[in-house]
Amino acid sequence: RPGKIPALPWPNLQPPYTHEYAVVYAKNLSKLRKLQTVWREPKPGAAEILLQFRRWKKQGLSSAEIQTELRNWYRELDDDHPSKKLSRHKWVDENGIWRDRDISWPGGEGPRYDVIHPVTGLACKVPDRGWGFATPEAFQELIDAGRIYFREDHTKPPMLKSYLSKDESSEDGSATVMSSIIYRQAQVAAKAHKAIFDGKKVFENPKDHEIIGRLISYVTDDEDIIMDAFAGSGTTGHAVLEQNALLETNRKFILVEMDAGIAKTVTAKRLRRAIEGYDKNGNPDEPVEGLGGGYRFCQLGTPLFDEFGDVSAAVTFPDLAAHIFFSETGVPIPARAKSALLGTYKDRAVYLLFNEAHPEAPREAAGNVLTPDRLEELPLPPKGFEGGRVIYAEGCTVSADRLKSAGVVFKQIPYQVEGV
Repeated sequence: RPGKIPALPWPNLQPPYTHEYAVVYAKNLSKLRKLQTVWREPKPGAAEILLQFRRWKKQGLSSAEIQTELRNWYRELDDDHPSKKLSRHKWVDENGIWRDRDISWPGGEGPRYDVIHPVTGLACKVPDRGWGFATPEAFQELIDAGRIYFREDHTKPPMLKSYLSKDESSEDGSATVMSSIIYRQAQVAAKAHKAIFDGKKVFENPKDHEIIGRLISYVTDDEDIIMDAFAGSGTTGHAVLEQNALLETNRKFILVEMDAGIAKTVTAKRLRRAIEGYDKNGNPDEPVEGLGGGYRFCQLGTPLFDEFGDVSAAVTFPDLAAHIFFSETGVPIPARAKSALLGTYKDRAVYLLFNEAHPEAPREAAGNVLTPDRLEELPLPPKGFEGGRVIYAEGCTVSADRLKSAGVVFKQIPYQVEGV
């Protein structure tokens, strides 16, 4: 709301310290409440453990071998290293890294039923407080999911496997609620940014991609798309790439930058180096490993549609073809369009009949109407293609029966073009 932001009651934070505020908006707060949305993030040190785990997996190590490597890695850490505090996560199976967790009923007086040990075939000892799950069926679901660890025999209660993951509850020690106050030196982001660009300062006041990454990971799901309409130096894209690498997620990003110079020489260059790796401050003795991933650099051209929803007079055939192919298939057009056949994707061959030269209403002479003769003249899909044809045009004089027999779906321009 308008007005001056009140000073925060932190006596130790005096000038020259400053505060930056992250304002979070929800499109539908009531829906979040209805879904009982709960946000958690890995505790400090968890991401480093998971990164090591993925490296060992890529090396082809078995779960038992990774477990040995993990325990040795814990022992080599300094006592104040954040990952050391999570060293109870010292077991490894095909689902990841886990620690054992008590399986008894909180507070006592839990249910008591038989849980059969898979080796001895006898009922396991019931915890003094009873089982932590109300019914045998609920317990069996955890067994089937591989979440129960049976000890050497039935004389001891089994344990619950608690995996090192942001999806676990904060009670198991691997995830936590993010603090509303994050302490961080502003120079951290500036130094990290200069390191990417051979030690040179190429952008004023870059944001901290590690903090942005924490926020993104905290409030979005693993398959979400993150959009930054003011991309600047590419902090958001870098943050998404790093979170994907650290947490093995698959978030995507869309960055928008109006300054063409910054977009090409700063934003895109930063993303490329983050993906491929780079020499820190230009020093080949300090290589920084690439995060992997990729991106596509696009430049906005002439608006395809005018204020009335019609195709703009300045639009060319290749421009409209690229938009139509993407809206129809969800993937970029394979090559710049030069004929009515734009390309094929899975079970569809996509066509466009459009002559940008004519200024009048749709007419057959301009080639913008699908007629019986025009249908016969259209180039056929590549040999071996067995799908149907989708033809975009301003009009159609072919009967519905003939379209069906020819395996053609007609879509009218501009009304059936997505994005109008």
